[in-house]
Amino acid sequence: MLVIDASVFIKLFKVEDDSPQARALVDALVRRRAPFLAPSIALYEVLAGAMHVQRPFSDVIHIFELLQSLGLSLEDPSKAELTRAETIATTESAIGGYPTLFDSIYHAMAIERGGTFVTADRKHVEKTRKFGNVILLEDWRPA
Repeated sequence: MLVIDASVFIKLFKVEDDSPQARALVDALVRRRAPFLAPSIALYEVLAGAMHVQRPFSDVIHIFELLQSLGLSLEDPSKAELTRAETIATTESAIGGYPTLFDSIYHAMAIERGGTFVTADRKHVEKTRKFGNVILLEDWRPA
């Protein structure tokens, strides 16, 4: 089970160096008919990203509706996942600083469900490597 970060979804409509990797990830999941998920906050984070590049909300909503029909599940985190997210977000990293709460929620969902959190956020990976269950988008390879 993969938990996909908002940073990956944003790359589906915002052209960045690793946008092709984001599309390849989603294409592979759809081809394999593999279920994948994100916390329900993902939609709002992606909408905020769309605002920064003047992309209409209707485009993002369309992308999410399409992805949901192809295997994406948007879910609220459980109590155990929120407790784990709190631990992640309040643990100072060896490189300094703390992970964000939102990223910690995605990560916690992956840990608690025995999956992997895929993110384009290098800082989050560096800060939380010790918790496991996380991979940078650029390092993801189809199974």
